Amino acid sequence: MRTHLVIVILTLSTLGNLQAQRVMSIPEAREAGMTREGMDSLYMSAFNMQDTTLEAFPGQTEVFMAQWDSTLNHLKSYLIAHGLRFELGQKMTYRSFFSKDGHMEHFHHLFKPAIDERKEKQFDDLVDTFFRSFVFPMVPDQPFRQCGTTAME
Repeated sequence: MRTHLVIVILTLSTLGNLQAQRVMSIPEAREAGMTREGMDSLYMSAFNMQDTTLEAFPGQTEVFMAQWDSTLNHLKSYLIAHGLRFELGQKMTYRSFFSKDGHMEHFHHLFKPAIDERKEKQFDDLVDTFFRSFVFPMVPDQPFRQCGTTAME
């Protein structure tokens, strides 16, 4: 009985740690074994300018981009509402990964210029909280990714 309790506690602890690690910097993701190539093999690109047969939303690029821009704007508003503001000129490169039902599974980021650790931790926590209750409105039949760079000010 005691052994089962220990196993359950360890399992829950491990799941909690994995859940907390879904938002991280791109270098942290690489260190954790989540390389660009590996992640790209698991998640189809949301759209592909060269070959539309290789995209999660074929023929819907404009609609997808409007939805994605709306998502980023809602996220930025959420960050500001929770006291996180960025300097003028702050850029963020991101790689976001969604399940086939539209839930965010991973969000990797890189700030240019770099931000301090405290601010990055606050950002990670807020982004994780935001995406826990968010479902992307367009849902393909496979996991998908969206990558890019955005101004954070």
